Amino acid sequence: MRQKLANFFISTFLLFGLSFNSIAAQAPDDLVRETFDTVVAQIQSNRSLYEQDSAALYAMLDEYLVPALNLPFMVDLILGKDLASSTPASQHQELVDEFKILLLRTYATGILFATGDEEVVYDPLDLAPDAYRTDINLKLETSEGASFPIKLQMTTRKGRWTKEDLGEWKVYNLEVAGQNIARLYRATFARTLKEKGVEGLISDLRAKNTV
Repeated sequence: MRQKLANFFISTFLLFGLSFNSIAAQAPDDLVRETFDTVVAQIQSNRSLYEQDSAALYAMLDEYLVPALNLPFMVDLILGKDLASSTPASQHQELVDEFKILLLRTYATGILFATGDEEVVYDPLDLAPDAYRTDINLKLETSEGASFPIKLQMTTRKGRWTKEDLGEWKVYNLEVAGQNIARLYRATFARTLKEKGVEGLISDLRAKNTV
């Protein structure tokens, strides 16, 4: 049950990126507030379809979620500076593509746990005009009275070790219900990367994603 709750919280706050890519000038925390109601409404309106048709659920997430995520930045964090810097661009993109599929398949059904009764309490955000990274700290409180701290990490940078700016805010990491996504996957993939390298990890993910 704890893992299901964690998956729901991760899925819900990933989906808060729904409109990040279209209103880049707006403050990140304002976008989170405005997006939550939209996300819950989509779930409630299409719950039956998504429960019966995972392809439809994945398609919705691919349309609305993926553009809000900085997946190359996430992959950089997972690989670490040396490995990320030495990986050819084409191979890096292959890993990004497979990692995207893994994320969708892992967390997609978590959004179906949303009831619409959840409340989000935000900490104040002091964002400097020239900021390119920020943390949004908040708590998700359930109708049963449980409270879960969440950190939503965002950036306007293209990658972890580049100063190239995207001109828009995107999510690059999450800490939800005690899980740091980047650290979790870095630890999960560490052995494969050590023994098989990036190409081996791509092959393993591709095999898992096609099951």
